[in-house]
Amino acid sequence: MAEKIHKKLQDTFRPAEPLVAQGVWSGHKPGDRLVNYVVAGYTKNFKRPYIFEIGVEINRNNDGLSFIGPIHHQKPLPQNVRFGEDHFYERADAGLEPEHSVWESSMDAVRAEVNQDLSNVPQPLRLLVEGTVGLIKVEAHFNPQKVGSKVNVVLIDRNTRSVLSMAF
Repeated sequence: MAEKIHKKLQDTFRPAEPLVAQGVWSGHKPGDRLVNYVVAGYTKNFKRPYIFEIGVEINRNNDGLSFIGPIHHQKPLPQNVRFGEDHFYERADAGLEPEHSVWESSMDAVRAEVNQDLSNVPQPLRLLVEGTVGLIKVEAHFNPQKVGSKVNVVLIDRNTRSVLSMAF
């Protein structure tokens, strides 16, 4: 599946490659990601998880695109895997100000909604959702030209296949 998405990504973005040399994405530096896809799941028997990363970024010469992936992230679970813009939320996670205070207030702002919308979800998972939404909100606050302020969360119960979806 990841290989098919990678091929489609190349087919879709290849015609846009000259736009880089024309300065259309002049706000982006070499190595900046334009698009990131994450393909995650389990093998059929749910014994082994997998996470693949696929992306498009500005090339080193700042005159075209580089097509990244699929990169197979193979660390044992649980693990934190971060994709995309993360400079400011890494600072928040490290306790640095003012990012850490924005993270705290962002988590406070979504806590009631997370607890209401996910009332049947175990507390540790609710805390992870709250923290993740808060970190994305931090990045959106300090990096609004690259990160939107709306955060969509989808949880799928692998036993019942029920889907929970919410936006913050």
